[in-house]
Amino acid sequence: MKYVTRLSWNAASNVAGSLARNLFSSLGFLCIILSACPSAAQDSDGGGGGSFYEKYKRRQSQRFDLIGYLSDQKRIRAEQDAKWGYVKDGLPFEPDLTLSYFQLGGDLERGTKLGEVTEKGGRAQFFMNGLLSSNNKRRAINIDLGFEGYYRSSTFTASAGSVQTDWASTETGGAILLRPFGRSSQDTSLFFKAGYGTFDTKGLFSASDAAKSLASGYWGGEAKLYLLPFLGARAEYASTFEKEDIAWAAKWKQTRLTYGAFFELFVISFEAQIFETTYQLTPTGGGTPTQDTQKGMGLLGTLHF
Repeated sequence: MKYVTRLSWNAASNVAGSLARNLFSSLGFLCIILSACPSAAQDSDGGGGGSFYEKYKRRQSQRFDLIGYLSDQKRIRAEQDAKWGYVKDGLPFEPDLTLSYFQLGGDLERGTKLGEVTEKGGRAQFFMNGLLSSNNKRRAINIDLGFEGYYRSSTFTASAGSVQTDWASTETGGAILLRPFGRSSQDTSLFFKAGYGTFDTKGLFSASDAAKSLASGYWGGEAKLYLLPFLGARAEYASTFEKEDIAWAAKWKQTRLTYGAFFELFVISFEAQIFETTYQLTPTGGGTPTQDTQKGMGLLGTLHF
């Protein structure tokens, strides 16, 4: 029995050692590839180069995280202030692009549970860091201008005995972004948005499977807080402007709240999310609103360029 146990332990050790060697080899190969990316020319302030690694290191030095800030407040302030006014390759701004993909799942409710909804989509956000601020490292306010575009679609599976046979929603939209706090997409930040979206729906507010196309402006904001250099929390809120629909003889709007925790590895971040999306229909003459509500959890992956 001892001999068998020793053999099992040796086999497990060999497997663990092999996995560790393969992991470190893969990480080493990735570091070599990223380090080999061509560097851009230095700017007039001696700014960083253009490789992914150098860009990440610069963002890491600029990042605000709560624990580090509380432990050494003066040093963090000095380092942050020293970065103000950075531009790249003679441009009046530093490009800051993020690409995200998400998948969410949860319940669809209209007073009672109607079924389950799965939602997938993607989003691109592009900031021109420092565009609205001077380049003399003495600016009084840090404002970054940006744009976003998104796409999301959902599929529905009815619960047993549900009166709802079909429900679907496809959204596309875009917005202007203003970031008054934060130096990059990989920093503690707060920004606001205003834009326009279209909504192609089926089965909204009723058991019918009738299709309906809607459109409205929307506004919202996002907040991101680094608790550690690689770990933090993020929240996002968006709401359409209430809009009247003649066929429904009612006003409708959509609100969306998403929040969660993220883990960041180099230029990739992974986020576990909790979300709630509500479509509300309020009769024009007054009365009880009808609500279709999605609630659930999901995952978000983001790549920072």
